[in-house]
Formats: sequence, structure tokens, C-alpha cells
Amino acid sequence: MKFRSLFPPLILIFSLGLSCQVHAMTLKEAKSQLQAFKAQGKVGEKVNGFLAVIQNRKSTQNLVKLINKARLQQYEKIALEHNLTLQEVENLAGKKTAQKAKPGHYIQQKGQWVKK
Repeated sequence: MKFRSLFPPLILIFSLGLSCQVHAMTLKEAKSQLQAFKAQGKVGEKVNGFLAVIQNRKSTQNLVKLINKARLQQYEKIALEHNLTLQEVENLAGKKTAQKAKPGHYIQQKGQWVKK
């Protein structure tokens, strides 16, 4: 009998604990944290216009995944609008992101990660 009286509160406590731990990063949050992640050397700009994880952590992976998904959608849209291939748009974006990278941020050059 005592077990049955404890069961509902235990389920509530357990479910509250899980809901506090699980937090999916939104694209807006990812974009707002991107500069900090770059400055901390957690992510870098690849030559194809996408981000790459440099310091492998779950939060870094989530940020890169969200930003790259949004970038891919934008690149596909630009390719269609300007009658370019996706690869052409990615290469142009890679050049632009490398040029716009701030000092201390990682960029990919000739397959290597370098600080700008």
C-alpha cells in the first residue's frame, strides 16, 4: 500500500527531472552563440561555407548542426535563384566566410585549420 501512495509523486519528480535536462537548442539561440563559439575555438569555417566542430562537445555539435541546416537551405535557395550549382554557392560562401572571419577564429585552408 505504501508503494502505491508513493508512485504518483515519484513519476512527477522523475518527469520534472527529465524535462529540465532536455533542452534542444533553437536556431535563434545557436545564431546568438555562434560568435562566442568561434572566439572560444569550438567551431571553424570550412572552405565550403559550412561550420565544423573543432572542440567536440554536445552543445557544439548541436550548434553546428542547426547553423549548417539553415545555411544549406539558404544556399539551395540562392543556387535556384541564380542558376548556379549548390557546390558553386557553397564555394562562394566559403570564401566569404573566410574573408569575414575575425582574428583568432578558425578557418580551413588547404585542409588544415588555421587561426586567422
